[in-house]
Amino acid sequence: MHADILTYALFFAAVCLAIRGSRRIWPGLIWALLIPVKFIATTFLPAAFAADTLTKRQDWKSLVRSYIPAAITAAVCLGAVLAFNVRTTGMPTPVQDRPSLGTFTTAAKVFVTQIPRAMPFNWHGTVFAPFPRIAFPICMLLAIVCLCSLRGTPNGKWLRVYGIACVCGCGFLLFVGDYQPVPRLVGYGLIVLVAGFRPQKWANRVWLLYGLVSLAVGITNGVTVNSLGSNDPRYAQLAAEFSSHYVSSDVVATNSFHILDLHANIASVPVADYPEADRYKEFFWVTLPSFDAVASSVAKMAPPAAGWCEERKFSGGILFHRCT
Repeated sequence: MHADILTYALFFAAVCLAIRGSRRIWPGLIWALLIPVKFIATTFLPAAFAADTLTKRQDWKSLVRSYIPAAITAAVCLGAVLAFNVRTTGMPTPVQDRPSLGTFTTAAKVFVTQIPRAMPFNWHGTVFAPFPRIAFPICMLLAIVCLCSLRGTPNGKWLRVYGIACVCGCGFLLFVGDYQPVPRLVGYGLIVLVAGFRPQKWANRVWLLYGLVSLAVGITNGVTVNSLGSNDPRYAQLAAEFSSHYVSSDVVATNSFHILDLHANIASVPVADYPEADRYKEFFWVTLPSFDAVASSVAKMAPPAAGWCEERKFSGGILFHRCT
């Protein structure tokens, strides 16, 4: 989540630099340097080049020259990411099946169906709880009215073309690696696309009301719903207790999602059943529940059966080792 926040902040800073002047060195370098942070950033610079090509009356050679520093930086950053992936995982990008029409159809369904929950009404957790059940239709109604009030302007053409090019680039990445085009990842282009329009004057108060309602929803969500995932302090306390006992350098199989790596710097591998854990000598069975309203930080598993011997109990988990 921290990487997402950083990427969004620097991305929009670069967009502001790009629309305020014709120089592409600084915004281009920012977009290029974001590639090691989020791989989706590989779409940012090509989208800007496409927007400049289609909207600006500029000599082709001078346009290309303005992008050379950023293009070189992007190539170096991308090469470093791919080399790191090969060294650590043995492959440049996540394994995927050959892209097909079904791949894009499924991706489009995921993208479209998640937009209402991820953008007009961003609620972490179930919308069937009392508060979001009331707030969801109100926010969606206001969002529809606001979107219907938008009209394109000549000054927003660059933003509209950039947004469309960025979304198309995210679709092209389906050929490169296995990922889900959820709005959190593809939202960069969508937000810039909306920024290329302006609301009609009559809708100004509706936009203000929508902003205030969304702010209230966000504050309520943050205060009342657990969204810490594996960062929950109770997992940190368990990992600290585990670390005070564990002195081996062996990788630990566990039914939790990297709470040992995150809080105790102990290498662990999440597993969902015991056949997956057979290749490891140690298994840490976490008995704490998943506190997050969405993320499954702990997989529900029965206690280990034959072949595993209990080594030590903790307040929230038990360490087992292979019986000899």
